[in-house]
Amino acid sequence: LDGVSFVSHAIWADNWYLIAKDECEAKEMVRSLTAAITRKGFRWKPSSLECLSSLMVDAPLEFQCDIAENHACHVKAVENLIALGVLLDRSGSTEASFGYRLSQADRSLYKHARQLSNANAGIGRRLEAFMTTSAQSLLYNSCGWHLTEHLLHRIKRWENNKLRKVFHLRRAPDEGRGAH
Repeated sequence: LDGVSFVSHAIWADNWYLIAKDECEAKEMVRSLTAAITRKGFRWKPSSLECLSSLMVDAPLEFQCDIAENHACHVKAVENLIALGVLLDRSGSTEASFGYRLSQADRSLYKHARQLSNANAGIGRRLEAFMTTSAQSLLYNSCGWHLTEHLLHRIKRWENNKLRKVFHLRRAPDEGRGAH
């Protein structure tokens, strides 16, 4: 982290993600990065240091880090954090990430509701709008998900439900809710 070119780009970074194997390594990484940005005239926003620990311990990893003489920072533990549009949690759960993407897709659907429900736009255009907004939002960064039959079923159920709403369709009388 002592390289000048590396730190010159730090001023545009909104978030830093440090991956450490233990508390000692995490503290050293925070110290090292802090020293490098301090030399450039920058400081951490005190409330911005968070730690997501995957250690299976009773209490999440939280620590004080001495970053300079007479200056310490508190690194608070969090249960989850959002990184690059993905919700990460302590257990690495696909369920947490999927739930977050599902809420983002619903927000996207609501945001584009007028365009999606415009009957004058035609079926093809509305379907394309759905696939390029809400469906894409749901599947964003899904490559890290552990795909199971249950998860695939939930994705299909969400898609079918939303398409019914977009096209104002009702279920057929013989199409039961638990049938698929």
